[in-house]
Amino acid sequence: CNLMREVRKLNGQLNTLLPIARLPPEVLAQIFVEFSESFWRDCMIRRTYWSITHPWWTLQWVCKLWRNIVMHTPALFTHISSDRRKLVEFCIKKAGTLPLQLAWFAPHERHGSDGLTLALSKMQCIESMTLTLDHKMLEAFSTADVGSADAPRLRAIDYQYMCYPTDVIPMLSQLNAMA
Repeated sequence: CNLMREVRKLNGQLNTLLPIARLPPEVLAQIFVEFSESFWRDCMIRRTYWSITHPWWTLQWVCKLWRNIVMHTPALFTHISSDRRKLVEFCIKKAGTLPLQLAWFAPHERHGSDGLTLALSKMQCIESMTLTLDHKMLEAFSTADVGSADAPRLRAIDYQYMCYPTDVIPMLSQLNAMA
């Protein structure tokens, strides 16, 4: 236990000698935000899901300084793409009053629609939504009472409906019955 403590102490001292450690926290924060924005744009182009791999999640594990910077940079938490309710709550809280970017890709939904419902309850904060919904998630979306919510910041909605083969098969069998 003492040996591990000493190793951590020496690693911390070594980290302070690195050139990046000489950058002011504000500059590091801006670099982190730019990285996060770039990552987000790439995910939106590819329509990929990044749930627990938010850039801030990775950055916070580098060292104590980076964790402190990450946890005090609200702009890093404005991109919400998770089906984990606790993670969505955490991001909304950390983002404060900043506009939110919401992305939801149904094929990767694993934990139910609680996270989506929570995010949609903050419509007044959402600036953009990118949604790929299947029939289950569309139900959650339609019951979230989005239509009557105030959304003064909302500037863009990108929506796709995902239809699985198992959704189409009953319809196809009905079409055959009509022939």
